[in-house]
Amino acid sequence: ATRIRAAAGGRRLSQFGILLLLPHCSRAFSASIPPPTPPSFAGTSIPPPSPPAFAGTHEPITHGDIAQFLDSFPSSSIVVTGATSGIGSAIVSLLPSTHPILAISRSAAETPFPPHVTAISHDFASPTPTPLSLPSSFPPPSLIINCAAILNAPPSAPEKNIKSVDHDHFSTSMNVNCYSLISLYQSFLPFLHSPASGRYPVVINLSARVGSISDNRSGGWWSYRISKTASNHAQKLAHIETNRQRHLATFLSIHPGTTYTGLSEPFVKGVGGTVHSKEYTADRVLGLVAGAEEEHSGGFFDWSGQSLPF
Repeated sequence: ATRIRAAAGGRRLSQFGILLLLPHCSRAFSASIPPPTPPSFAGTSIPPPSPPAFAGTHEPITHGDIAQFLDSFPSSSIVVTGATSGIGSAIVSLLPSTHPILAISRSAAETPFPPHVTAISHDFASPTPTPLSLPSSFPPPSLIINCAAILNAPPSAPEKNIKSVDHDHFSTSMNVNCYSLISLYQSFLPFLHSPASGRYPVVINLSARVGSISDNRSGGWWSYRISKTASNHAQKLAHIETNRQRHLATFLSIHPGTTYTGLSEPFVKGVGGTVHSKEYTADRVLGLVAGAEEEHSGGFFDWSGQSLPF
C-alpha cells in the first residue's frame, strides 16, 4: 500500500475509545485523491471524514440517484435486514415505494410498515437458522442491504484490553456481525436479479471503519473490531464466488459513519459534528448504491464514497 505521511497533533481519544466509531479526526493526512464533500441533509452539514492511514484499494464512488438505479430494474424487489434498527428503518423509509421491500429483523413482524413493505421476523444469527426465500409474489431482488449489527450486549461492553474479552460476548459479536451475513446470503443470493440496462444488482453490508486492520491505530474494542473485519472478508468472498465466471452483482462493504442510533447512543451525546442522523446516513448509503460501478465491487468504502483499506 502507498504510505501516507501523517502530521502530528490531534485530539486524545476518550477513556473508553468512544471516538473509535467516528471517522478518525485525530490526524490530518495528505492523499492523492481528496475525499468528496457530502452535501448537507435535513439542514445538517457533516464534515468529510479524514483519509485513512493507508490508501484504499478502489477509486472513490460518486453518489447517485437511487430512483434512477431502481428504474434499471423495474420488475425487482429489495431486501433489507436489520430493518428495525436505526439505520435499517431509515433506509426502508427513504426507499421509493415503486418496488416491493422485504424487511427482516427479529421483531419486524411486530413493527408497522407501509403497504409496499412485507415484514418477516427472523434471526439469521441463530445457530440453527431456517432458510428463507422470497415471498411468492416478489420478483428477484436488485438490492440487498444488511444493517444487522451489535456493538455491545449489556452487561458486556466494548473491551478496552485483552483481559476483558469474554467468550459469550465475542461469540455473540461474531454470530451477529459475521455469521448472520453468511446466512442471509445463503438464503437470498440465489434469487438475485440478472444484470439489466447496463446495471448490476447491488449487495451491501454495513461494516465499520474500525474493522480495517491497516487503519487500526488505537486498539481496543476487540470483539467488535474482529467481527467487523470478518464480515468484510465474508463480503469479499461473496463477491468472488458470485462473480467468478462473469460479473453478476456489485458487492460493497460500507462504513456508515457514527450515526445516532440505539447502537451508538451509549457512546455519543447526539447528532452534530461528526455524528450523523440516521436519515443522513441512509441517504448517503443509498447514494453509494446508485453510484457504484462494476469496478467498485469487492471494495470497502465510507459513507462519503472514499475507499478504505482492509
